[in-house]
Amino acid sequence: MKYRKAYYEILKALRPGYFCVVVLLGLRKTGKTTILKQLAQSQNGYYHDFRDNPLTYEQTEDLFDRAEPWLLLDEVGYLESFDMFMGSLLEIMQQHSHKQVVITSSSYGAMKQLGTEGLGGGRSHKVELFPLSFEEYLHFSRDDFNYGCDYEPTAQDVEDFYRLMNLPEGMDFVIDRQYMADTFRDIDAARGNKYHAERDIVLTPIQYASVLDVIAYTLNDYISMNRLTGSRIGNQEFGSTKGMPMSQSLIGLANKIVNNLARNISEDVSVDDITHIIAYLYHTGFLFVDLKTGNGNSRSSAYVMADLGSIKTYKQFEEFFTRYNFSVISPLLYTRLLVDLENIAGRYYTGPGLRGRLYELAVKSESVYRKGYDLYHDSLKYSSLGIEVDLHERGLLLEAATGHKTEKEHSVDKVLRDHELIRVLTDIPGIWKDNGVYYRIGYPKALLMVSDGDIYNLEARKVIGALDDMAP
Repeated sequence: MKYRKAYYEILKALRPGYFCVVVLLGLRKTGKTTILKQLAQSQNGYYHDFRDNPLTYEQTEDLFDRAEPWLLLDEVGYLESFDMFMGSLLEIMQQHSHKQVVITSSSYGAMKQLGTEGLGGGRSHKVELFPLSFEEYLHFSRDDFNYGCDYEPTAQDVEDFYRLMNLPEGMDFVIDRQYMADTFRDIDAARGNKYHAERDIVLTPIQYASVLDVIAYTLNDYISMNRLTGSRIGNQEFGSTKGMPMSQSLIGLANKIVNNLARNISEDVSVDDITHIIAYLYHTGFLFVDLKTGNGNSRSSAYVMADLGSIKTYKQFEEFFTRYNFSVISPLLYTRLLVDLENIAGRYYTGPGLRGRLYELAVKSESVYRKGYDLYHDSLKYSSLGIEVDLHERGLLLEAATGHKTEKEHSVDKVLRDHELIRVLTDIPGIWKDNGVYYRIGYPKALLMVSDGDIYNLEARKVIGALDDMAP
C-alpha cells in the first residue's frame, strides 16, 4: 500500500512523548478520509465518520472508552455538539491519557482556525493535506518511483502531472459542480456551530455560484471587472478556442459548470460579491498570495483580509491587485479546468506560454506546501527598481520557465546584490550546469527537487560582482 507524505507526518507527530492530538487540515477530496482509514488499519485505530453516523456529545465521549489506542474522527463539523466537544477535549484527553486522536473535517475554514489553538493541553499538531505534489504524483502513478529515490523525471511526467494521468481510482482532484455543491453542504452543516459562525466566511447562493469564475481569473495578469459587470452567471458563450486567451476560455467553461447551480439567479455580480468570494477562497485554502517585499513596502498576510474588506469601488479593486497577486493553491485545481476545456474543445493545448505559466505555478505551490501550516498561505515577491523576482523560501531564487533561460536574463544582481542565494535557472535542455553563480537545471528535475526538498541543499552564493566578470 502506498501512502501520502502527510500519513508519515502524522505517525511521526503521534510518537510516544510527542503529541496526543493531530488536526488534519485540507480541502475536500484531498484524501483526508483515506489517510484516517489507513491509520486505523495500520495502527489498530478506530475510525468514525460523523457525517454518515451522527453521534450525540455523550456518545462521542464514550468513544474514548474503546480499547483501540487511536481514535480517527472524520467530519467532526457534522457533530451538533462540536463546540462543546472541542471545548472539553483537554479534560477528556487528561482522563484518557493513553489515547491519541486525529481530527478532521471538510469545514476547512473553521478547522484551520481551530488548528491554531492548544488542543490537548498544547500537545496538538497541525498537518495540512494539499492536492498531490509532483513527488507524490510520481509515487502513486509509477511503479518504479518511491519517495527519496534517484529519478530523472521527463517533460512528459510534468505534462501527465497536470492532467493527473495514470492515478489510482479516487485520487484525482476534480473541481466541478458536484464538488462545489458538496463543499457548500459541508459548510451549511457546520453553520450552526459557534466555531463555524464566528471563524468562517459564509457565501450567499449567488456568491457561491460565482466561485469557479473567480478561480478561473486567479491566473490572469490583469483582472478586469468589466467582464463581470452587467453580466449574469451562466450566460457566457464558450466560443472558439483559436486565438482566445486562456483565461477567457476558462471563464466560459466555469460558467457552464455552475450553470445548473445558478439557474433562476438573475442578479449581477457586484464588486462586494467578488471581494467577498476572494476572501472566502483565501480563508478556505483555495488561494495563496504573493506578498511583495522590498523598498520598505513589505506587508504580511494579515493585511490581505483587511484590505479586501475596505474595497468599495471597482477602482479600489483594481488597485488591490497592484499590491497582491493571487494564485490557486494547487496547479491541479486550475489545470483540471484545462483538461475539461480540452475535452470539450477537442484541442490539446501545448502552447509554451501556458506551459510556462502552469510550471511556474507548480513550482510556487510546491514551495508554499513546504512552509507547513499557516493561517493563510503566502509566497514572497521581491520588487526593486522595476524588477520583480520570486523568493521561494529564504535564500532560494528559482527562475522557472519552459523556454531556455539565456545568460542575458541574469538580472538578479540588480535586485539582491548583497544576499546569498540559491539561484536556479530552469530550461528545456536540462543540462546540469554550475558556474559558481547559478545552477541551471532542466525543469522536470528542478520541479522534483523543489517537491522533495533537495533543491534547498544546494550551496548558496553571493551574486555581487559576479556578473561583471562574466562574458556576455
